[in-house]
Amino acid sequence: MNDSTNVLSIDRVADDRPPIIILGCPRSGTLLTSRILGGYPGNFLITEHSLKNKRRYCPEDRSGIVDDDIWCEHFEFASCVLDGKRHSIDVPLYDADAVQRVRQAYLNHARTLRLVIKNPGHLLRINLLQEMFPNAQYVFCVRHPWHTLQSMTIKQNASFLLR
Repeated sequence: MNDSTNVLSIDRVADDRPPIIILGCPRSGTLLTSRILGGYPGNFLITEHSLKNKRRYCPEDRSGIVDDDIWCEHFEFASCVLDGKRHSIDVPLYDADAVQRVRQAYLNHARTLRLVIKNPGHLLRINLLQEMFPNAQYVFCVRHPWHTLQSMTIKQNASFLLR
């Protein structure tokens, strides 16, 4: 099978079984949703969690890659660097070729499985995701802000305590 035939067959899988993209604010249920959908047979989950934290927080993500790394590899970003690290919700500069390269990277990783992407930072990249996967299905996790703040404080994050 040559490369062009392989690309066509991978694209056909994305058309027959559209990707699922999970979005929401932090602590809104995106992790639980991704674990449920990512654990379903025939699905391939990619999350924003670091390789070190995937086993602990999301063992269903067996991709071996970090979602943000795919974007950083193919897109240029405006200067949004904090402490020497790119901010995880930085919006890439538009590049039609990069959109297609990221699409192909996702599909190459998922192969014949249905792609499931979970990254709350993609809330700011919806227009690019829609261009990449026009038939994708989106899951928006919503949680009352008060319960989100309570959850953050229970996790010992003092920066969210109301004073």
